Amino acid sequence: MNVLVVGNVLRDVYLRLDERHNNFEYDEKDNPWLDLCFDGSTHPFFRRNSVYGGAAVTLEVVKKFGLTGQISGSRLGMDSADEAGKTDNYRYILCYDDHISYFTSSQRTPTVLVTPDDTIDWIMIDRSANINEQFVKDIQALMSVSNQTRLAVYAKEQPELLYNQLIELADVVFAEFGLKPLHSQQQVCRIYEETITLDDEQQSWHLPRKDLLTHLTAHSIIAGSVLSALILEKSTHEALKLAKINVENATLDRTLSLEKLEELV
Repeated sequence: MNVLVVGNVLRDVYLRLDERHNNFEYDEKDNPWLDLCFDGSTHPFFRRNSVYGGAAVTLEVVKKFGLTGQISGSRLGMDSADEAGKTDNYRYILCYDDHISYFTSSQRTPTVLVTPDDTIDWIMIDRSANINEQFVKDIQALMSVSNQTRLAVYAKEQPELLYNQLIELADVVFAEFGLKPLHSQQQVCRIYEETITLDDEQQSWHLPRKDLLTHLTAHSIIAGSVLSALILEKSTHEALKLAKINVENATLDRTLSLEKLEELV
C-alpha cells in the first residue's frame, strides 16, 4: 500500500534551559517564568535538539508500519538528514523541566498537492496542512479520476467550508472535536488530550513527560498509527492500542516499528 502524506514539514528546534544560569520565578499556578530582557544579556541552554516534525512524523509512522509512503512535494522525514530537500518552517521550543514555550512563525506556508507518478492507494491530509481553495479543488479533481485512491483527513478544529468539502470525500477522518460520520462507510477517530475514540472503542493515553513531544507530534503519531493499522486491516481495538503504545513510547525523533508495537501489545 502506498500512502501520500500531504502537509507541511516542520523543523523543531528544542533548547533546554539551565536553571543554574537563568533567573526563573514561579507564579501561583507553579508555572515558571523567565526574566527575559532584550538588553544584550545571555541566557545559557545546556542541550539543543533539532528534529523534523509535521508531515515528517506521519511519514515516519507509516513507514514503521511497513507501508510505502512519501510526502507530497518533499523527500524529508524525521531521520532524513541524508535525503534531498529542505524546509523553511521552523519552530523554536524553549524547555525547562516539563514546561515548554513555543516560538512559531506568524506566516504559515500554504500546502501544495504534488502527485507522484506511481499509484497512490491512500492520501493522508496531515494535521500540519495549511489548505486553501485551490488545494481543495486539486484534491477533488484527483479523487474524481482515481477510483482506487482513498482519502484520510485530519481536522484539528471545527471545520470551515473548505475542510467540510474534504471531509465529505474522506473514508477516515481524524478530529479534535465531536464530529460524527457523514455516511456509513466513513470512520471518525477523535483524538483528545488523553483519550482516543474510534467507532465504539475508546483508549486512554498519557505522555510520561509532556515536554518530550509537542502537541502536534503526539497527535500526528496517533493519527498515523490508527490509519496505518486500519490500512493493514487491524481491528478497531488493535488500532487504538497500537496508537497508544506508539505515542507513549516515542522519542523526539523515533517511533516504534510494527513488530515492536505488537510485541509490547
